[in-house]
Amino acid sequence: KPMLRKFGEKRVLIFGFILLIVIFLFFPYLTELWMVYVFVIPFAFCMSVIPPLIQSNLTKAIDSDKQGEASGWTTNFQSISQIIAPLVSTGFLEIGGLVVFSIFFFNSYQLIGFTAVILGIALLIVGIIDLKSHPHLYTHDKPKNKEIVKEGPNKIQ
Repeated sequence: KPMLRKFGEKRVLIFGFILLIVIFLFFPYLTELWMVYVFVIPFAFCMSVIPPLIQSNLTKAIDSDKQGEASGWTTNFQSISQIIAPLVSTGFLEIGGLVVFSIFFFNSYQLIGFTAVILGIALLIVGIIDLKSHPHLYTHDKPKNKEIVKEGPNKIQ
């Protein structure tokens, strides 16, 4: 919460998406175990910030009598993605690599990473569209002006 009050939900969400895309971009090139541990910290940050922000804004966007249904659909999509992702990754590992235009060769791990990057960019675009179309949902936004709110009859609003 202090981070949301300081930077605002929009900035934290966009920063989390961009950081996640960068992590997925570099993940195929981590050749040593210590490199993976370095990337686990920002990955854990992204995974601890992005889903709760999306879920909280989803519950703000719909009526209270439909929140259970929306939460169920969210869980369904998470479960479906947890089924599909290993199948796609296994397919990439089975083909062993991909040659594009006889110039570029991507090994299996690069294909998995670049697929995650493409999906992350798509999610970022959807998130930006949502931020622009529903600005009222982000209640912890950083104040635009730095006025001091006074108590009493002469308070500034």
